[in-house]
Amino acid sequence: MNLRDLEYTVCLAPEGQLRRAAERCHVSQPTMSAQIAKLRTSSGFNYFKRGMRAATPTVNGRAIIRQAQIVLGVDGIGARRPGPVSGTVPPEEGARSQLFRRNHTD
Repeated sequence: MNLRDLEYTVCLAPEGQLRRAAERCHVSQPTMSAQIAKLRTSSGFNYFKRGMRAATPTVNGRAIIRQAQIVLGVDGIGARRPGPVSGTVPPEEGARSQLFRRNHTD
């Protein structure tokens, strides 16, 4: 899983439609669809239940979306959360990444 996978997942959740999510992410619908399918295959989980007209997050999908929003620094609708200074990471996110690096370095 990479940041692009997370971005596409967060984009698709509020839109519910691949076409609109793809437009929002500035990619084609086939690209978005292929990336979501690749994510499902690589993780072994279905993050979205796809119907005829909409894709709705599954239980696993809602969990990964919440985590992806934290990692990407976005709110519930996919808009970037501003840091104290535009373009910076909020202090609590910086502390989390420092803790992660400290606990996961070679």
